[in-house]
Amino acid sequence: MTISQGVAVADTRRGDTFRFQEIHLELTTACNFRCGFCPLTELQRPAGRLDFELAESILRQCIDERICSHATFHLMGEALLHPQCMEILDLCRDLGIGTRLVTNGSLFREDRYRRLFHTVETLDISYRTVDDMEVQSVQKKLTFEQYLDKVMAAIDLRKSLPESTTKIRIRVFISPKTIPSLVHLCRLLGVDPESVINARSTHLEPYQSFMPFPWLTFLCEKEHDWVGHGKHYPSHFGNCNEFEIGFAVLANGDVTTCCWDAHGGNVLGNAAEESLKAILFSEKAEAFRASFRRHTCPTETCRKCLGRTGLVQSIGYQALSIVNLR
Repeated sequence: MTISQGVAVADTRRGDTFRFQEIHLELTTACNFRCGFCPLTELQRPAGRLDFELAESILRQCIDERICSHATFHLMGEALLHPQCMEILDLCRDLGIGTRLVTNGSLFREDRYRRLFHTVETLDISYRTVDDMEVQSVQKKLTFEQYLDKVMAAIDLRKSLPESTTKIRIRVFISPKTIPSLVHLCRLLGVDPESVINARSTHLEPYQSFMPFPWLTFLCEKEHDWVGHGKHYPSHFGNCNEFEIGFAVLANGDVTTCCWDAHGGNVLGNAAEESLKAILFSEKAEAFRASFRRHTCPTETCRKCLGRTGLVQSIGYQALSIVNLR
């Protein structure tokens, strides 16, 4: 078995060395929202829910095999819809695994969030494409005002818990569509809307942040085309280090190279059938990494992901990739 040439990651909390920075765990493909940027409605794989026993096995392997010591719960679906989500988070805490959970914020319930704020390191609230029409189109009984009340209730609860170390990140797209609802939220928080709206991402800095409180951050970015409806020119050459940093496990146990692989195009194996170590350091996995070290996109999924909206942009990006400038 060939061990990856990637740089090991030191976990200063534990004094240990791990191969990856994090695992992305998809607890379920079920979701009560249908956001415009999300490919859930066009998912090219069966719906599913990660079994608790498999989740436990995966997380224990992450520690026992020194694979990683941080778990992010997201990809497709709303993690809080998993009936054993809180038990899985408790398991992470007991194993010493740091956690980040991504939610749309609509499922606020004080008892559950109080428990969250004593368990997870970071709670991401995806406020990216929310507006009155979109919320009502998915949840017929939930208006934008009611949804906003739930988001504010979560923030107010966290504010009332000085002993909590959980950080909240409100993730937003800055676009004409989202600015009205974003301004509304900022005003409720007593935050200058311009400070957030002007925190625009750039080509070199995809994320810009604004921190109104030590434990609350707005993470702002340009709206991206995850669905892939826009015209893209695939890249045959390119650079990507996602599989050097982390990996993802889908709801059915499939292990793939990154959290952007919504449809499972880069699946390397299944965690219910093989150990994580065997999958992540298999010949197939090493060939994938080796391809990117040669600045060549290893799969059709990667070629599409690294594609550009214009032909000139695509050619330019690939040319720079070949000489390892990008």
